[in-house]
Amino acid sequence: MREIPQTLGGSIRSFMPLVFVPMVKKLITMPPDSQLIPGPAPVWMSGLLRDLASKNDIDDETFERVMAFLTGETPEMCDAMAILSTWAARGERVEDFIRGARFLRANMRQWCLGDGLMDTCGTGGDGASTFNISTVVGLVIASCGVRVVKHGNRAQSGTSGSTDLLGYWKVGFPEGREHALGILSRCGIVFCHAIKHHPCLAGLAPIRRRLGIRTLFNGLGPLCNPSSPKVQMIGVGFPDWVDPYARALAALGTSRGLVIHGNDGLDEISLGSKTAVRYIHEGTVEELVWEASDFGLPNHSSKLFRVNSVMESAAMADLSLSGKDNPPRHIVLANAGAGLWLFGKTPSLREGVEMAAKSIDSGKPGEILETLRSICPSG
Repeated sequence: MREIPQTLGGSIRSFMPLVFVPMVKKLITMPPDSQLIPGPAPVWMSGLLRDLASKNDIDDETFERVMAFLTGETPEMCDAMAILSTWAARGERVEDFIRGARFLRANMRQWCLGDGLMDTCGTGGDGASTFNISTVVGLVIASCGVRVVKHGNRAQSGTSGSTDLLGYWKVGFPEGREHALGILSRCGIVFCHAIKHHPCLAGLAPIRRRLGIRTLFNGLGPLCNPSSPKVQMIGVGFPDWVDPYARALAALGTSRGLVIHGNDGLDEISLGSKTAVRYIHEGTVEELVWEASDFGLPNHSSKLFRVNSVMESAAMADLSLSGKDNPPRHIVLANAGAGLWLFGKTPSLREGVEMAAKSIDSGKPGEILETLRSICPSG
């Protein structure tokens, strides 16, 4: 295995227990041949790691080189893991989110699906292993008359990603723009699989899964919806992301947005703690704090929403849409209510909850799911 360059100096060596020990533990579980990384590291790599370890900013030229390397066809695992681990330890900044999103947007397969769109995709990576709340919320919001283009992916560091749940539900993805427009017209919601629209990330996906920690790319996904919706509700799993993420969302042109983080670590509106909220509108970022009482809902520990498999996630999602009163329903109502308020469907959070509850009780979200299964089945 290639040694860490001596040119990194003491600063990076002092950082090694935090950054490289988890990476090495991952690497030693690999087959022996996969540890033999051919060729030298990129010439810019030692300088990048030194800057990240010293918590310095990254200049634009280096940032472009790093993104091009990480999104290449076959990024070398050892190098990619070192970069992503060190970057995570240094912390992602607003400029990282803005430049990274612009890079991926310039290279993604876009779908022009019209105006008046919303996305509920979150960053994931919070380690809470909850059921797919934002996916269910997308269905509920769509059942209330909002056109939703839900971006998502397979789980990279959690239990069940949006794509995993949809696969279990036997719901597939559109074959092209015209197919997507037809689904959106009939169902009010269409799902987009991230890798189909960001093929440049395919080579990085197994590295991220093996690494198993949050990375910059957890944050870039929700910022790179192929339909570029102007209204977004994004849950982030890390308190240090709330402010820079909101500023990035505003800088990238979102007209109305919510960045939310439960103080209990949830990347959703929490019913077990206060939720840090950043409300983006007209280019400004407003700081808010919400709790269960703001929605007229009871308190519930986030532990109640944990699952250990896609099957368990689907079961809890189904329970939330069953029309029965239960904790999964409550957390879906809180998040759907906030989304309906954000889009302008209701003047208050509580009225958003009421609208979402009526829709669930009518069975509309379930009907949408059945229609999706019939017109866009998984392969």
